[in-house]
Amino acid sequence: MACTSTIGPRGTWSRTSTRAGAALLAASAASLLMAGCADAGEPEPRVPDDPSWSIDAAGRLDTQLAAEVEKIADEYDGEAAIALALPGAETGDGPVEAGELSDVSAWSTSKVPVAIAALRENGYTEGVEGGDDTSDEGGEAGAASWVVDLIDPMISESDNDSAESAWLSMGGEAAAAEAVNEVLGDGGDARTQFDAWVPPGDVQWELSDQAAFGANLTCIDGAKPAVEAMGEIVDYQSYGLGEIDGARFKGGWGPDDDGGYLSRQFGVIPASGGGVIGVAIAARPGDGTDDTAREMLNDIAHALMERMPHGGDCETAPVTSKRSGEGT
Repeated sequence: MACTSTIGPRGTWSRTSTRAGAALLAASAASLLMAGCADAGEPEPRVPDDPSWSIDAAGRLDTQLAAEVEKIADEYDGEAAIALALPGAETGDGPVEAGELSDVSAWSTSKVPVAIAALRENGYTEGVEGGDDTSDEGGEAGAASWVVDLIDPMISESDNDSAESAWLSMGGEAAAAEAVNEVLGDGGDARTQFDAWVPPGDVQWELSDQAAFGANLTCIDGAKPAVEAMGEIVDYQSYGLGEIDGARFKGGWGPDDDGGYLSRQFGVIPASGGGVIGVAIAARPGDGTDDTAREMLNDIAHALMERMPHGGDCETAPVTSKRSGEGT
């Protein structure tokens, strides 16, 4: 597949062909009547009528949820995967996961750490007294106002122009990559690495690492505007994790060079009995279409809702990715 641009169509912040880009835009337009976006603010705990836990006290993934993810993959003749990161799980080695995935390109999920890094590099700070945000630059919401104005469209709409502007606002490709890697490290993922020479959407981001980052998201300095935007996802992108009340999430999607198609989401969701969990899900359907990928993500999200785990608190029990102790 010929590569025409670092920044592709809206939502596909990566390599892609012009033809593939047009198809993606058409698929998005056809999906305007899908589920509504989540409300902004802090995630509200969700308690199912018949609670059953996806992660036990020892940090093991529920076997029935794992089996359901495998069933979804078989049903659509493709690949499906899930990773959950529970703050306070007693294993001490981070997220649990199920399913298989041959492509872990970040696509537009990479916009979340990029947004946080851009805010921090442009003076955003979250004030201590009264929760007010302050900055030496005196800009709106504690950063240069034009940078703050980029966050909502690049997250809630997955706008690539806004994301590119945020990336370039950090003083060049190398400086941007370094700033994003620092954000990832603050979120418990010291393994994933952005690079000056790799488009952000092409960065390889394992679901387990992404789930750990999601679990810690609300505790990362400077993340507040991005988290709020993750609660205001536009209707036609609010499938999958968007089916879960109170979810703060971001999706990414696009074709690969082999004719496959990946759709993935990650974020932080309210859990049973209070607290939150970090989650990452992904689907690669056998027919290579966006519509089928959306159906698969919906099915994975519904399976999770039926077995929602207890939550935790990233302030008292942050998650570290299993792979963060490995060499780079």
